[in-house]
Amino acid sequence: MFLAPFAASEARDGIKPGNDTTADVTGDGLDDFIYFESDRTIKIAASTGTIFSYKTTWSSTAFNEAYGAWFADVTGDGRADAIGIQEYNDGSAIRVIVRRSNGSSFLPEEEWYNETGWSGWTRFDFKDVTGDGKADFVLNRNVPGGDGIFVASSNGNGFNTRTAWTLDSFVPDRQMYYEDVTGDGKADAIAHNDNSILVRASTGTSFGPVSTWLSVAFNGTKGVWVTDVTGDGKADFIVENADGVQVRTSSGTSFLGSGYWTSALGGNLPTWIARVNSDNKSDIIYRYYLLQNCVPQPSCNGWGIIRYSDGATFLSPVYWY
Repeated sequence: MFLAPFAASEARDGIKPGNDTTADVTGDGLDDFIYFESDRTIKIAASTGTIFSYKTTWSSTAFNEAYGAWFADVTGDGRADAIGIQEYNDGSAIRVIVRRSNGSSFLPEEEWYNETGWSGWTRFDFKDVTGDGKADFVLNRNVPGGDGIFVASSNGNGFNTRTAWTLDSFVPDRQMYYEDVTGDGKADAIAHNDNSILVRASTGTSFGPVSTWLSVAFNGTKGVWVTDVTGDGKADFIVENADGVQVRTSSGTSFLGSGYWTSALGGNLPTWIARVNSDNKSDIIYRYYLLQNCVPQPSCNGWGIIRYSDGATFLSPVYWY
């Protein structure tokens, strides 16, 4: 059993086959470990709150996609579903495919959205920007001078026709994120630049004006995440570099001063940050080395290591798998 190497910055264009991510697919409020295997099947190691259970197959058939797979709750039932984007008509059209989670497997494919005359969107995400508990389809051309960010909101059984949420382009130097940094339950648009972080807060029907939340460089060579590590309902900005993990907490209107929450994690394999227990704070998941063909604890120790957040730092390592 093993986790394939993965870009530590958490892909925002879907994870590619052979890579892994985290999301709550069982609906118990805890993030589970998701393997998107090289053959495009999907396996899950569910979080119990104290360990990751041995991985089980949730989809034995290939989940075909053109841009990777996402895992987000588009139905509003509390369980993250599997989402893929496919191309057809020689790439001039796209369709969004959803496989609903029933808590123990992913159901057959459903088409939730299609668009002909597709004109080359380069950035996709699935986040709840409306605040109704269902992840929406966010499209951003992601090129300077583009026509802005569009959203196709989820109605629980499909994505509605996309509408413009900005009238101008919003393009970062580094990466776009859609997370709730204001604490109002709606994911905001966040542009991570070389020397600043800009936010356009969601109103529920559009992204508001650009606001500078940080005016200095805050970059990670090993990973960047936007998630709530303090437990106050506002996503914070986290970076990992060779010397450790730094956090700038969200005040609701800016990212505050930086502090190291842990020194270097060690090892050369990916890091994930996810909410694996019930304290509403996201924790660090990492490994020192790759293990193959092993069985659950104790012989797999070193595979899945957790450092819990206490709201101000990441605590000592605990083996989860």
